[in-house]
Amino acid sequence: MKGNQEHLLEDVQATVEQALNGELPAHVVLQHSTTEQGHGRQENRSYVVVHHVKGIRDRQAWPKLKTVGMCCSERTSKGKTTTEVRYFIGSRTMGVRKYAKVLRGHWRIENNLHWQLDISLGEDDSRVQERHGAANFGLMRKLALSLLKQNPAKDSIARKRKAAALDLDFLAAIMAGAAKLQKF
Repeated sequence: MKGNQEHLLEDVQATVEQALNGELPAHVVLQHSTTEQGHGRQENRSYVVVHHVKGIRDRQAWPKLKTVGMCCSERTSKGKTTTEVRYFIGSRTMGVRKYAKVLRGHWRIENNLHWQLDISLGEDDSRVQERHGAANFGLMRKLALSLLKQNPAKDSIARKRKAAALDLDFLAAIMAGAAKLQKF
């Protein structure tokens, strides 16, 4: 979650702080930690899930809210350690391990999409500002990325993109892949 909802982030932070300080009943506070190693780095994640949302203001804006939580990630790579804290809200009462799995999968998808849009399609370098142009171009980039990912060729997205620009048959194959999916 981001700080774009008035009071929500600070209320979630306060609730998590109460949980960590032992100010909430133990049965509503769940904690879990994981450690992963690979690609020359180690990452420790600590999750706190709180099934107590009475401290959240403006509850009418979040009628299905049942859970708030936090994930603290500490990553060490090449001797340098960085820490990132993320907060979240949820409409389901699940165990902390399930939330950890769901959150990890969500962030992987989010990070992969944004990375691909920026690196492969230059989204951050776009200077389109006309009326709805930025939104329209963003939609077209996501469509192009989706079509390129559906193609079974093992090349990277950048290579597929270049091949489609240079080879009309390959471009047709990419476009036909989307047509085949629509038949189902």
